[in-house]
Amino acid sequence: MFLLHKRLKHIKLKLKAWNKNEFGNIFARQKVVENKIMELNQALIKEGFDKEKNDQVEKH
Repeated sequence: MFLLHKRLKHIKLKLKAWNKNEFGNIFARQKVVENKIMELNQALIKEGFDKEKNDQVEKH
């Protein structure tokens, strides 16, 4: 039983490292995207409708 616990703990550490390397900080990335959308929406409101800016908002 102890050996199983040790193996699972080792796998957990490896999975955490893989997850961080593969996906990074998804919450920080989400915040960046939300801020970009907010900036684009503000630009649309301020400067009026622009197809290129609208496409950028829809892309995110």
